[in-house]
Amino acid sequence: MKKFLACLSMIMALLCISTAMASTTYFDTRGTRYEGVVERMSELGIINGMSANTYAPNKEVTRAELAKIVVKMQKLDQSGVVPKGATLPFSDVKPQDWFFDYVYIAYTMGIVRGYEDNTFRPNNSVTYAEVVAMMLRYLGYTRITTDNPEGWYVNYLIKMRELDLNDNISEQDYTTNAIRGDVAMFAWNTLITSKWEITLQNEYEGFTYTYAPKTPLETYFTEYTFLDNASIRRLGGSDKGVGVWVGDKFYVTKDEILPLYAKGGRITALVKDDVLSGITYDEEFLNEKIVSGPLFFVRTQKYKISQAKHVYSIGSQEKANYVYLVVDLDTDTVIRAIYIDSGRFTIVESISIDSKKSGDEEEFKLKINDTEYSYEDTAVMRNGFSAGWSSVSKGDCLLTVEDGLYVVGSTEIEGTINQFSTDNTITINNEKYNIANQCECYIYTEEKPVLFEDMGATKVKSYIGVDVKAYLNVAEEVYRIELQKNEVEEKLYQFGFVTRTYPNTSSDTLRFVLNYGNEEKMFNIEDASKNYYDLGDLVSISKEGAEKKMTIITKDETFKNDIGVKYLYDPKTYSYPMIGEYMVTDETQYYKITLEYEENSIDEIKSCTVEEMDGKEEFDTLEAYGITLIYDEFMEVRTVFVINEKNKFDNQIALVKGFGFERENREVTEHVSLSVLNQTVVGFVVNSGEKELFESGDLITFKSSDAKAETARVEIVEKFLRESIGFKRDLIVKEYDKKGKVIHFENGEDMKVTSEIYDWNGKKINLNRFRLVFGKVSKMDGKWGFYTINTMELSSFDFKPGDRFAIGEMDDIIVVYRGYHE
Repeated sequence: MKKFLACLSMIMALLCISTAMASTTYFDTRGTRYEGVVERMSELGIINGMSANTYAPNKEVTRAELAKIVVKMQKLDQSGVVPKGATLPFSDVKPQDWFFDYVYIAYTMGIVRGYEDNTFRPNNSVTYAEVVAMMLRYLGYTRITTDNPEGWYVNYLIKMRELDLNDNISEQDYTTNAIRGDVAMFAWNTLITSKWEITLQNEYEGFTYTYAPKTPLETYFTEYTFLDNASIRRLGGSDKGVGVWVGDKFYVTKDEILPLYAKGGRITALVKDDVLSGITYDEEFLNEKIVSGPLFFVRTQKYKISQAKHVYSIGSQEKANYVYLVVDLDTDTVIRAIYIDSGRFTIVESISIDSKKSGDEEEFKLKINDTEYSYEDTAVMRNGFSAGWSSVSKGDCLLTVEDGLYVVGSTEIEGTINQFSTDNTITINNEKYNIANQCECYIYTEEKPVLFEDMGATKVKSYIGVDVKAYLNVAEEVYRIELQKNEVEEKLYQFGFVTRTYPNTSSDTLRFVLNYGNEEKMFNIEDASKNYYDLGDLVSISKEGAEKKMTIITKDETFKNDIGVKYLYDPKTYSYPMIGEYMVTDETQYYKITLEYEENSIDEIKSCTVEEMDGKEEFDTLEAYGITLIYDEFMEVRTVFVINEKNKFDNQIALVKGFGFERENREVTEHVSLSVLNQTVVGFVVNSGEKELFESGDLITFKSSDAKAETARVEIVEKFLRESIGFKRDLIVKEYDKKGKVIHFENGEDMKVTSEIYDWNGKKINLNRFRLVFGKVSKMDGKWGFYTINTMELSSFDFKPGDRFAIGEMDDIIVVYRGYHE
């Protein structure tokens, strides 16, 4: 996990705008909304860069440059178009100027106009309004009136929005100077509109037009077609190169780098001879990032994969262990998830590629590990993008993610095995890795590595502490393990609870449950410490040299290897996957520790049991329990011990029955008679002046030095206020379903008596943490009081209509009483 966290900044920094990360001509448009459009316009020969590799999208455009663009948009060249001796009515445009022919053609077509002083001002920067006007005149809208009190260009803007010529261009002040990126976008939108065949122009009634059977692009550039926001069915390759399937049609992506996360998305591009150029992926999502990694790790980043707008699976989604997410950068919303099942893989022992050319045809043959593959309909990905087969070498791990589509990648790590878990993970150098389904494990002898028959948990578990070489596939899974030496070391630390003890002749042997596989281990202790450990104690086992040491944990502690213990933790907040400030993962193990106390005992535990929990299903009940956390240096929880204490109370419960006194010589000792739960009436000494604190019929909790000694002094901790008998907050039994074990209360709530958890007053309470007392009440000297009390079990008690539940009146006690009436 440390490795994943260390890589997080690198993964999350992989920001990718919707255009392909292609081998584009212009590096300064890469990763911008202009990239695909500028590539298309360059492919058509309409625009040029400022150099071989730069377009300068933020540079302003001159009027002369725009005239050239609109002429090129009709695939016109100067030769044969401009007659010899041609002149223009502009004093600043001369036949020797490079732009003369372009301005001449655009002027004669009514696309460009001059100023009242008979100038064209070719070197002036063009404004956005002038760009819009020229594009509309290019489409045939030559008679739009400039007579508008709000500005000459306002009517042009109205028509611009009607035709969507400003698509993907931010709204702005159209009197400002236009930049090259936006000019390319305006020109492209103009080329692909079909609203451009003018059938009638009338300066009084406006324009009417029909949808043209072909766009300007299809009309002037007949060798090209346009793939517009089409769905990508699958990725792959052919003898022509890497590409995509749109429907049943395969298109090659030329020298573009095809991203794996394009699967299931949409593609926009120019097409010529089934080869794509100027590619834009998912054009509607202009602000994206790509997040990739093992599935359990990506989930810890709180991405709601199930809420992806489109979910496309490669391999099996149910078995997937690696995922690519296309994420909206602004909202962190998952747009699309591409799953990879890394279970199917091949280790490359040898690879050869033969290429033969016959005329215009080129034949490829691919052989991996002496098995021939048809090079047609195959493609390989590396680091999420298409790569050549020549990049694959011996030792690489090939994942078969789709018929003919492979992902290659391998990383070698060296270190020491710290832990092997039954959840099929291994920790090397304190970094956790998943183990691939078909992982091969080798033991190195003096001569050569020997392959295990299998790499089951039992085999590898015995090699904790052994040096190892491990190889990771693209999903960060271990697919090959090479054990470097055959030495075994014990785990440094284990944690568990004492579940039972029994005496031996020379020592006591404690049995406790470890959090590894929920198995019981025995541990011998010396006579001197045999009374130190009790049932339910949390202990750690450490190794000091050849000796093992067992230590009881009585507070929060930190151990070597950055392992921490949060003991008897009561988190104020939790929200999956967090418990307070600690993060749980898919590897976190959950155990419920049930501590059952002796009847009417404050500190004597009768039994301690352990059961494994389904953490996700039972997570929302944790707030009703105390918990103990075992966590690592990254604040990630390795183990959750849910502490379920039954019959655990800090104080005695009693009913005040009466008073008395004893006289010895001249000294009078007062005492109070208490009916202590499950005991006979006992007299407790009352300190001088404290008699008025007691009244017959009071239900109290108390402390004393000895609960059974008549000479003990009693200290009241809490009273059940007799004014609260009949309180409106009580839950009143309406009906009891004995068969279903459900109490129906008059307020409409239900309580299932066999459940540990009950929703009360807006929060979950653990019924095991409450002592259940049943009492009967009657009027005493004009006010209500208790005259009997007994312990009770919810699951075996026979409730009657009118029985009242008082929750919250006394700490850790639920009082059920009968006999009250208005």
